[in-house]
Amino acid sequence: MKIDHKKTFLLLLILFVSNTYAQQVMLKKGTTIPVRIAQNVNGNIDSQGDTIFFEVMDDVLVDGKIAVKKGTFANGKITNAEGRKSLGKAGKIALEIRSVKSVDDQIINIVRDKLGSEGRKRTGATVAHVIMWGPLGLFAKGRAARVMIDTEYDIEVESDLSINTAANGGNSSNSPDVENLDVHFKKYNSKINYAKGKIGKDFKLNIVLPKTTNIARNDIKVVEILGHKLPKPIVPTEVSWNKKTKTFIAVLPFREVVKYSAPGTVNVLVNVQVDDKSVLQGQTTLTTKWKMK
Repeated sequence: MKIDHKKTFLLLLILFVSNTYAQQVMLKKGTTIPVRIAQNVNGNIDSQGDTIFFEVMDDVLVDGKIAVKKGTFANGKITNAEGRKSLGKAGKIALEIRSVKSVDDQIINIVRDKLGSEGRKRTGATVAHVIMWGPLGLFAKGRAARVMIDTEYDIEVESDLSINTAANGGNSSNSPDVENLDVHFKKYNSKINYAKGKIGKDFKLNIVLPKTTNIARNDIKVVEILGHKLPKPIVPTEVSWNKKTKTFIAVLPFREVVKYSAPGTVNVLVNVQVDDKSVLQGQTTLTTKWKMK
């Protein structure tokens, strides 16, 4: 039986195009996306121009297909940050949510016009005077202006966008092997004065590995806090060997840890890359006391 290769090719091409078209959906202007702010923002600690992150809380579905995945990070900016001043004047801070990525890695622009609509804060009152569509105005008399992690909002898609839902969202199947690691924080005795936005002492993490282990600063990464994956891993500012405890000591910057943490005891997940094929992973807790008023 003679095979007509041209007809076979055309048939396969038609099937491919039909399948691709079937996976295309239109994300409509005005579609709302539920997000939580993925970090704390404090007008005395953070600066104007800093990037801030929000996390998509639920899959965004169009015609039953995922257009934006749960867990995707939306990008924003601090557009204004003023620290506390003398005479009891409070700080001020203004934020914007700007964009989030679709499953096919396209940028979805978010409405930023403050005249568009008033955003709906979905959780209890942690901050006051939140305006969603332009800068988020936050004012706290006598204290540093702040927005606390896990505050939830609805954001709005700025314009129609055609999305290929067949895309995998950039998942990688070549992950290194993960082994258990013993890590623990040195007790943190200082009280964190978050109400005034004061920078405190850095945190020290003990990593139980033989002295002969060849690890550098960039091999150590805090990847989760409070059960949430971080938008960017926290890397220590320095690493040293402690003869007394026979552990490596990684110094983690105050600003970065506090950005993703909360008062009390929080879970922390740490990865240490020991070679090209192996990652050691350790779960520990960090306990701190915060002054919030």
